[in-house]
This record gives sequence, structure tokens and C-alpha cells, in this order.
Amino acid sequence: MRNLYILIADDHKLIRDGIRLMLQSKKEFHFEFDMASNGEEVLSKVKQNTYDLIFLDISMPEMTGLAALKELKTKSAIPPIIILSMHNEVSYIKKAYMNGAASYLLKTTEAEEIMLAINTVLTGKKYFNNDVANILFDDLTLANANQLFYLQHQLLSKREVQIISLYVKGLNADKIAMLLNISPRTIEGHRTNIFKKLGIKNVNEMIEYGIAQGLE
Repeated sequence: MRNLYILIADDHKLIRDGIRLMLQSKKEFHFEFDMASNGEEVLSKVKQNTYDLIFLDISMPEMTGLAALKELKTKSAIPPIIILSMHNEVSYIKKAYMNGAASYLLKTTEAEEIMLAINTVLTGKKYFNNDVANILFDDLTLANANQLFYLQHQLLSKREVQIISLYVKGLNADKIAMLLNISPRTIEGHRTNIFKKLGIKNVNEMIEYGIAQGLE
């Protein structure tokens, strides 16, 4: 079981404790925690410790999460940073994205999706679910709207891209399972993750996405 040393930054102790308890209930990792209540504390602790992951709130006293994120961006080696906020305004999401946040989650996000975000960002990829991605790119011009495809594609593992490609080629789940020498249940699990990451509902939408991405 992998150890993860996590810094949780939020000005409300109730939120910090809630995140900690939620993560401790999961058995995928052995978690160790450090806490901060504002951006200044985050910067100080990052100088003193090496974390695997940082949860960062936006609205904090003394120094906001976005200000701390901007400062951390200048450092040579920082862990993935997941913004966990109540703000769903495009200005906040854009600033977080442009300053290197690995993920932006709303505080209403369910535990399963938080774990999905953790697993994704620990591989070096970004995780922005469909709701946040839509907010982020709603005001983009047509000229740079292709960034949405790029962002979504970043969420997918190599295996998930391979599975989409095989669906585009006309194979069904059973044939894909035989070809990849894995079980149909495993294919279903990958497919569920693909749907969640891309914000789609069925295989037809997945195939349309694959065609648009040139996965034929």
C-alpha cells in the first residue's frame, strides 16, 4: 500500500477534518496529513516538508489559495495541487487552471470522484470533471475551443484511449476483452471511468468522442 503525505489547506477546521476522515476511510493508500489554515502557512510548510499532494481552498485569510498557487508555480518541484472550493465561477477556475492546478473540484464533489482525481493527478495528468470543464471553456473563442478536447484527453489513461479506439473500430466489450486478454468486467470498469472522466452517458457518445479525437 502506497504512503501519501497530504497537506490540507482550508481556513475551516471542520472542512480540514472532514477531508481527512473521508480519505482515511479509503483503503487505497496509507495517508499521512499536515494542515494549514491560509496561504502563508502553505508556503511555509512546503519549504519545510515534501508532500505527495496538496488540497488547497481558495477563500482563506492572509493569503488566498490562488495567491499561494501562483507563488508555488514559481517553485521547481511541487506536488500536484487539487483546488477544493465552493466557487464555481469561471474566473476562479481559469486562474487555478492557468496557474498550474492539477484539478479543480467543488466542495459538493462525492468521495469517489475525489479519489478518482487523486489517482489521476498522481500519474501526472490533470483532472477536471465535465461540469468544471464546461464552466472553464464556455467563454473560449472558437479559435481555442480545441483546448477542451486536449484537457479531456489528458484525463484518460493509455488503456482507456486504447479501449475507445477499439470501440471506434466496431468491436464490442467481449471482443475487446478477448483481444486485450482481460475480463469483460474489467472492460466495463474502464468504460465507466471513461464516461465519468469525459462526462458522457453511453457508448455512442464515447465513439463520437473517439472519432473527433482521430482514434479511428
